[in-house]
Amino acid sequence: MLPDKRRELILRLLEEREVARPAFLAEQAGVSVETIRRDLVSLEQEGAVHRVYGGVARARLSHSTEPSRAERLALQGGAKAEIAALVAGIIEDSDTVIFDVGTTVEMCAQAVAPSFHGRVITNSVPVATRLASRSGLDVHLLGGHVRPDELSCSGPDTVALLKQFHADKAILGSGGVHPQAGLTDYHLDEIAVRLAMIDAAQQVYVVADAIKIGHVALRKVCDWGRITAVITDSSADPAQVARLREAGVEVLQGRPSDQDASVSDQTTSDSAAATSPTRYDGGGPR
Repeated sequence: MLPDKRRELILRLLEEREVARPAFLAEQAGVSVETIRRDLVSLEQEGAVHRVYGGVARARLSHSTEPSRAERLALQGGAKAEIAALVAGIIEDSDTVIFDVGTTVEMCAQAVAPSFHGRVITNSVPVATRLASRSGLDVHLLGGHVRPDELSCSGPDTVALLKQFHADKAILGSGGVHPQAGLTDYHLDEIAVRLAMIDAAQQVYVVADAIKIGHVALRKVCDWGRITAVITDSSADPAQVARLREAGVEVLQGRPSDQDASVSDQTTSDSAAATSPTRYDGGGPR
C-alpha cells in the first residue's frame, strides 16, 4: 500500500475509533509498526493527528476559535497542494476570478496556470502580492479594514467595492464544511465580504482540506444552494464526503501528486525513523 493511501486509511480508522494504538493501525494496514510511526509523524506535522494517552487521535478544530495564520500555514501542505491543482484546472485563461482570504486560497492563487491572463479580484494582501508580479494579469486589491494577522481587508468599504464587479468564478476559504450547517467561518466582517463575493460570481467554489470537512465553525456563511462545489483533498473522510453529496453538494476531490504516489515503503529510509525525535508507542505522549 502506498504511503498516501495508508495515511488515508489511518485517518478513516481514527474517525471510527477516535483513539488507536500504532500496533492496531499497523495490523489494519498490513505494515510494520515502525512504518506506521513514520506515517504518524508525517500526519502530526501536517496537523491531522495528535498524540494522546493510549495512542493517537485525529486532530479537531475548535468551533469558536480559528488557528493562527502561522499554524494554518504549517497544516495540511500536501492536501492544500491537491486542492490548488484542482482549482487551477477549473480556471480558464481569460476568467475574472475572485480570491478570498486564507492559506489554502493563497496556494490556489499561486497555482493558476502561467497562461492565465484574466482579472483577479481579492481582499487578501498576500494573494495580491503573489500575483501582481505576473505579467498579463489585471489585479484588483479590495481595500478596507486590515486584519493584521491575516493581512486581509474587510468591512463596509470592501463590500461596497465588491459590488462594482462581476466575476466568472469565486474561490472561497472556509472554517467548516458541514452537510446540514452549511458553510461556516469565524470572523463576522469576513463573512459579510464572502457573501458579497458569492453575489458577484457566476460560479462559487469552496476550498477546504480534510480537517474542515464535517466541522462546524462559529458563524454561518450560507447554505449549499449558493455554492457550485466544494473542493477538498484525497484524505477527506469518505463518510463525511458521502453525507455532503447526499445533501446535494457537489464535491471535487484532489489526488496525490505523481511524486508522492511513486513513493513506496522501500524508498522510506529506516534510518530516518531511527533518528526521528517523535515516536508513537501507544502508552501516551512522552
